[in-house]
Amino acid sequence: MLECYEDDDDENLPFTNDLKAMEIPANFRMPLMDKYNRRGDPLDHINIYKTKLQGQSPAVKCRNFHTTLLNDIRQKEEETDKSYFKRFSNVINKIKTMTDEKVLDTLVTGLHMHTLFWRDIQNSQPKTYSQLVDLVQHKIQSKEMIENREKAERER
Repeated sequence: MLECYEDDDDENLPFTNDLKAMEIPANFRMPLMDKYNRRGDPLDHINIYKTKLQGQSPAVKCRNFHTTLLNDIRQKEEETDKSYFKRFSNVINKIKTMTDEKVLDTLVTGLHMHTLFWRDIQNSQPKTYSQLVDLVQHKIQSKEMIENREKAERER
């Protein structure tokens, strides 16, 4: 029997080496389902997940479940946009089966709402993860340049 978790994980992924070694089929597409939002019964969510992935391998089931929970990648109260996006990207880059649309939705959902950064992303409406990365990097660099200029002016 395959277990999903292993204590001494050397890749910061909570899977056993057996599960890490198992390949996800190239044609696998995660079925559409609502993400768990902590409002309903978590057991109902798990049962829906099991039903939608019935017949899939343990690797597919274990390694994709967290994609139904990603709305919890939220920007922390005092977290900068730069550190949030770095943390967000680290999580997203470990997920091989997530569509660009889900990534974009997850980022926008996790950002502090109604900030300039949030509005810029909403208004720009990137279509791919690559476009999102370019946009975010540009916004962060612009913000850092303005902050550095303001700091230099204050020091004069």
